[in-house]
Formats: sequence, C-alpha cells, structure tokens
Amino acid sequence: MESNKTKRSIWTAIITAFFMCIGFVICRYFLFDLHGMKELPFVLFIFGIIVICTAYIFNSKRIMICTAIGYILSFFMGVLFQADWIDSHGIAMNSLWIWFVLGMITFIIIGVIWEFINNF
Repeated sequence: MESNKTKRSIWTAIITAFFMCIGFVICRYFLFDLHGMKELPFVLFIFGIIVICTAYIFNSKRIMICTAIGYILSFFMGVLFQADWIDSHGIAMNSLWIWFVLGMITFIIIGVIWEFINNF
C-alpha cells in the first residue's frame, strides 16, 4: 500500500505537469502574436516535464512547483522585458527567448535551493 507522502508526491507531479500543459497551450497558441516562436515554447515545455519527472523520482515537490510556476512566469517576464535590436549582420533580433530560457532555469535553481534548504 502506498504511503500518503507518495500519494501527495504523485498528485504534485500530476498537478504541476497539468499547469505546465496549460502554460504551454497559452504561451504557444493563444499568445503566439506576442512572440512568434514555434519551437522554443515546446522545447522548454519538454525540458520542464523532464525536470518534473526527475524531481518526482527524487521526491522533490518544491522543484516541481518552481518548474511549473517558472515556465509561465518566465514567459511573461520575457514579454515584459524584451528588447528588439539589429545585430552586426543586419538581422533583427529579440531578447524574449533569452528571458524565457534564463527565467525558467532560474526558477528551477530556486526550487533546487529551496529543496536543499528544507531537507538540511
């Protein structure tokens, strides 16, 4: 029989993966006009699901929570702080993807630190 802690961990993984799915659909499809990126939201979504599955294996619910929250918040952080520029080759660039990736990684690191602090 499964313990309550294991059941809570399973539900945490399911709920955070569900929020990642909702965030992906919103960012990728509904807000496509804000960013125009097709591949990056999917790549970060898959990365987030892998992090959630790995955190589930190690029973690290704080990492799961920070990953799901980080996906959504880092996208909006990218939209808020994005900048357009032209590089030295004359190609138009946008910094939204940089904010999106770095924000997601930062939130995961915060989850790892939070988990480490709570366990020791």
